[in-house]
Amino acid sequence: YKLRKFARRNRTAVLAGIVVTAVLVLGVIGTTLGMVSARRERRQAEQQKIVAEENAAAARNQADRADREAEQARTVNEFMRDVLSSASPQNRGADVRLIDVLASASATASHRFAKHPLKEAQVRDLIAEIYIELSIPSEAKAEYTKSLALWRENASADDPQALTAEYRYADLLNGFEQMYEAEKMLAGLLPRMERVLGSDDPRTLSARATGAI
Repeated sequence: YKLRKFARRNRTAVLAGIVVTAVLVLGVIGTTLGMVSARRERRQAEQQKIVAEENAAAARNQADRADREAEQARTVNEFMRDVLSSASPQNRGADVRLIDVLASASATASHRFAKHPLKEAQVRDLIAEIYIELSIPSEAKAEYTKSLALWRENASADDPQALTAEYRYADLLNGFEQMYEAEKMLAGLLPRMERVLGSDDPRTLSARATGAI
């Protein structure tokens, strides 16, 4: 009763107090919302910065990998050119067999690339592919066995070239009537190929088809 009576007698002052209080409350709310919004924007900016840095690092890694693969390819090509040149009739006589040239390349690779195991792995992958074209799967299998050991010891398990070599070896095993070993290998290989190479990559599609046979 006394409070109502005071309010009636001092209506102007009471209204002014209410207005001031409301303004203060709204000011506090506005300040709080502004701080929350600023913090949210700062977090978003920090997240965007992290994403940009990760993308830049990924781009640098991809460029570095491309440079390494290009340099490895040049070295492999030079090695194979030297091997083929050594097989010319002037150097070995008229009777030169490709099988002997490949055997020589295989024997030479370990010494030539003693300090560059991934280059040796690429050379052995190439020799294995030639043996497959010549329908000599036993020699191709031997080369892939050596190359895969080199890939596993010296490269990431998700290295695209290593994945490709694994798939080709599994495909060889499948054609070599070792289906159980091929299926076991593909079971662990396919998920990695899909993640690294992509589900639509021709190598992934071929590997999936091989596993379905």
